[in-house]
Amino acid sequence: MKKLLVVEDSPTQAAELSILLETQGFEVEVARDGASGLKRCRAASFDAVLSDVVMPEIDGYELCRRIKADPDIHELPAVPTISSPSRTTANTSSAVCAACSTTGPCAAHARSRSASTCS
Repeated sequence: MKKLLVVEDSPTQAAELSILLETQGFEVEVARDGASGLKRCRAASFDAVLSDVVMPEIDGYELCRRIKADPDIHELPAVPTISSPSRTTANTSSAVCAACSTTGPCAAHARSRSASTCS
C-alpha cells in the first residue's frame, strides 16, 4: 500500500482528501501545517506528499522547495494542491511541480514548463 502525507491546515479539507485517498487504497497521514509536514517527511517514509498551497508560515510552495533542498528527502515527490486555482496559482503550481515532483499526475506536464520559481 502506498503511503501519502497530506499537508493541509483545514481539518475539513484534510478529512475529505484523506477519505478520498483511503477509498482508493492509499494509507494517509495528515500534517496540519508546513513545519509539521517537513518534520514528518524527515521522520517517516512516504511515497509522496500532497500539500495545500495556501497555509500560514510555510506554504505549500515553500514546503516543496524545502523538501527538494534537503539531501535526505529530495527524491520524495511533492505535489502542491489547490482547492480553487486561479491562473496565477496554476502557473506557479506547474513550475513548482516541475522541480518538486519526479513522478505523479503532473510530472509530464511539469517537465514541459520552466521551474524558475524554485530557483
